[in-house]
Amino acid sequence: MSQEKIQLIVTGGESAGMFGYRFAPGATIAGQVALFPEEEVKCRRVTVSLEWRTEGRGTPASQKVAETTLHEGDLIGLLPQQFPFSLTVPESPWSYDGRYIKIVWELIANVNIPWGRDWVATQAVVVEPERR
Repeated sequence: MSQEKIQLIVTGGESAGMFGYRFAPGATIAGQVALFPEEEVKCRRVTVSLEWRTEGRGTPASQKVAETTLHEGDLIGLLPQQFPFSLTVPESPWSYDGRYIKIVWELIANVNIPWGRDWVATQAVVVEPERR
C-alpha cells in the first residue's frame, strides 16, 4: 500500500487566521497541489474544486461551484509533482458565521484512486467583499 502525501498550497488572498484565506467575490484563487508518492500510484485523475456548504440548523445545502482537472493517469513513485491551478470565486453566497447557520467555503484537492481510498486535502476559504 502506498504512502499518501498531498498538500494544497494557496497563493494570494489575505490571511484569515484559522479560517484560511480571504478572497473577494470575483477574485481568482491560485495555488498548487503538491504530491509526494512513495511508490507508483494508479490514479484516475487529480482535481481541485471550490465548494460551499451550510452548517447549523435547517436543511443542509452545498454546491461545487468550480472544479478543474489537473492531471489524468498514474503517478510516478518517488517523483514529487506539482500541479498549478486557478479558480474564480463566484459573486455569492458570501461566507457567514451566524448563531443558527454558517456558510462555509473550502478548496478540496482530490487524487482519485480506483478501488482505493482517495487522497484528499482541504483548505478553508472566506468569501467576503474587500474591507475598507
